[in-house]
Amino acid sequence: MSKPENTVHSRLAGVLALSLAIGCSPRSGIPIDEAPEEIGSAICSFTERCGISTFIAVLSAFRPTDCARAFGAQQRDGIFPPLLAALDAGTVVYDAMAAQACVDEIRALACESIDFSRTDARTRTCGFVGLLSDGERCSLDQECSATSACHGPPETGTCSLASCQHIPQLGEPCTDSCGDEGALLCIDGTCAAPVPIGGVCSGGVRACVAHSSCSTTTAGESGVCQVLAPTPIVGEGASCTAEAQCDRGLVCVGASLEVAVCAQRRTDGTCRTTFWSTNDCGGFGETCVAGRCVPPPGEGEPCRISCQPDLACSGGFVADGVCERRSVIGEACTTSAGCFSGTCTRVCVAPGYCR
Repeated sequence: MSKPENTVHSRLAGVLALSLAIGCSPRSGIPIDEAPEEIGSAICSFTERCGISTFIAVLSAFRPTDCARAFGAQQRDGIFPPLLAALDAGTVVYDAMAAQACVDEIRALACESIDFSRTDARTRTCGFVGLLSDGERCSLDQECSATSACHGPPETGTCSLASCQHIPQLGEPCTDSCGDEGALLCIDGTCAAPVPIGGVCSGGVRACVAHSSCSTTTAGESGVCQVLAPTPIVGEGASCTAEAQCDRGLVCVGASLEVAVCAQRRTDGTCRTTFWSTNDCGGFGETCVAGRCVPPPGEGEPCRISCQPDLACSGGFVADGVCERRSVIGEACTTSAGCFSGTCTRVCVAPGYCR
């Protein structure tokens, strides 16, 4: 069954709440009233440590000059209101020490360890624990138990008809996905742990642990899980086929795959466009037009995806729009993209919570 809109919002926005929550809080725990700003500051620390490209899907459309303030506002206005409403409704509790433990665990991860597709929405917001049982009506995954999620039909009105539903666990029957924050795999109709490096795997089945693959791709044939060879990182002037191959700070540019090389981003205003539609301009969001770097549009100007710092494109990732300044709850707005909360009704308002 499809997700209700509120749950989809929490699942997407929640990527920022835990996966990016690095170094957020004092050792005594994270007080709930300090959590949004602490997490906002942590987002910025993480992107600086791991490189902005790690979260390009999240950050490419909005680049603030005051990172901590902007992402703190996004947490306080866009992510926390439904959770605080759930707290008032008695469907979740907040544990400051659990939040601290969650943040400490994420802090210890290497940059390449983050995998959005295998991170459960419930754990993306540190410290909130669900109290609802399976079958009870819900709006957020965080309201359900650790082995359940909020599923339901598409919303037909103001409130959803979603309920907490069990996620198959180790050894239980499955049809497509399993629990344990995605660490389990649905293999031949049963939830199973992925095969470790050196273990026996079956060709044609995704059964090996992350960053490894089966030595055979022939369906039904037995093989061994092997570590994937790391992508070699090369320096300036070396041949490349993708930017990920180039050392940090370099970009893969060239008119064709045969002549592409890793190069420094240019700062003199000139540029080259690659055959896969990227460029070597040095500024954020710049495009290459007739060999010259063109800055992203400013406030009130037409846009598609990117704008100048502190501005957001009203069309988001999928449509043309205009660049507008983001506002906090209570301030005037024209589109939801212009609100840190993601919801505009002439003024920015908190996202809805349905009970």
